[in-house]
Amino acid sequence: MHFFSTVKPGEIITRLTSDAEGIRSVFSGTIVSILQNVLILLSTALALFSMNWQLALVGMFVIPSFIFPTRKVGKVRWRIAAETQKKAAELNELIQETLSISGSTLIKIFTKEKTAYENFAKVNREVTALHIKESLAGRWFRMVVQIFTSIGPLIIYFYGGYLFIKDEITIGAIIAFVTMLNRLYGPVSRLSNIHIDVTRSLALFERIFDYLDMKHEITEAPNAFPLPPLKGRVEFKNVSFAYTDRQETLKKVSFSVEPGQMVALVGPSGAGKTTITNLIPRLYDVTAGQILIDGIDLRAVTLESLRSQIGIVMQDPYIFNGTIRQNLLFAKPDATEAELVAACQAAYLHEFIQTLPEGYDTLVGNRGIKLSGGEKQRLSLAQMILKEPRIIILDEATSALDSVSEALIQKALAPLLKTRTSFVIAHRLSTIIAADLILVINHGEVVEAGKHEELLQANTLYKELYDKQFKTGQKFQFGVPGREETAEAEEL
Repeated sequence: MHFFSTVKPGEIITRLTSDAEGIRSVFSGTIVSILQNVLILLSTALALFSMNWQLALVGMFVIPSFIFPTRKVGKVRWRIAAETQKKAAELNELIQETLSISGSTLIKIFTKEKTAYENFAKVNREVTALHIKESLAGRWFRMVVQIFTSIGPLIIYFYGGYLFIKDEITIGAIIAFVTMLNRLYGPVSRLSNIHIDVTRSLALFERIFDYLDMKHEITEAPNAFPLPPLKGRVEFKNVSFAYTDRQETLKKVSFSVEPGQMVALVGPSGAGKTTITNLIPRLYDVTAGQILIDGIDLRAVTLESLRSQIGIVMQDPYIFNGTIRQNLLFAKPDATEAELVAACQAAYLHEFIQTLPEGYDTLVGNRGIKLSGGEKQRLSLAQMILKEPRIIILDEATSALDSVSEALIQKALAPLLKTRTSFVIAHRLSTIIAADLILVINHGEVVEAGKHEELLQANTLYKELYDKQFKTGQKFQFGVPGREETAEAEEL
């Protein structure tokens, strides 16, 4: 999770496509080419020595001139290739951001089409310049090779003439010798180019192995065992967690939740609410302490058996660019039509789907752009209902719904939540009042815990926030003023 939250998608795409393709193009025919050229080189050298060992040594005198510059040229191309791929990743990232539905919409709203084009043109010119620079690198090497390829026959003619005068060789042998030099120099030249290309590809290897050599942040224990069907008791024991070494996000958090209870997490933005819910399915690992489910440490069980029994609905759910049916089946591939309909009815989405011309086979677009925020959240809720998890995590799962839709969904979820342990990050007082346990999180610590009435009567910080925010007709959000919800306040 740390990797995907810090690395740009354009960089990942470039390494997995362009870099890998660059390596493939170098090595697809390299082995055959090396064997072919080595065999030609050895057979030609053998033939030359059998004809005249003196002329053979003279002809091979220029071969070191082919080999020595290759190391320098290879290093130059290695450096330029690394720069080129880095800039290509920047270009891919720019393309992905500006041509996505969200990016293109934002550009139009702020009338930044010209600026976006200029940014693209600038980076594109830089990529082009680096590609040209790389292709030109080593031109002097090829020139030197061609010069020595021409010098070789001259030396043979010169020394061969001397041997002819001494009557040690014939004119025909000299001409045959010069003709065969091309079969000697050609393989050496091609092998030198292969060395340069392979050295250049090392830059691409380095970029790819930067990813492949990364250690997995979340790993299963060697003796990990499948987690049995859960009852749903969750216990945090002095749990601490830090995203970086600089600052702890959670500090010795301890609480326990019984099966079937609903826990509401309230607190300011950045207090650690989402971090707590991310630790339960082991999207991150604790840096200290333990998390137990039914008395079993999360780190002792297999990830699949753990996560298969946990359902999460995010505030901004991710919807694949496919049909409604395909998105639902992602949660349960073997679900029947009746199960799909039942889940959508429970999420109050079925009636909306029925109004669409293609029903469940309607394409939702990139990131579900054809759906409203509320429709996307209801689709995500339907996925969670299909999964039938034992532990449910709702991270502002109804934030995009109107009051009527939210009330209907809460009514539909009530039977599901009654028999399952649930963690709810919510700011609406109606959700918080229904909780069996309220955890007030501040600066990574559980500063208060209890039921709504208990916390109000105890004259705690919770009551202070309630009096300050909710009674003024604002949305209940710990430490952060929200929009008005006077109707909800009056009702309660």
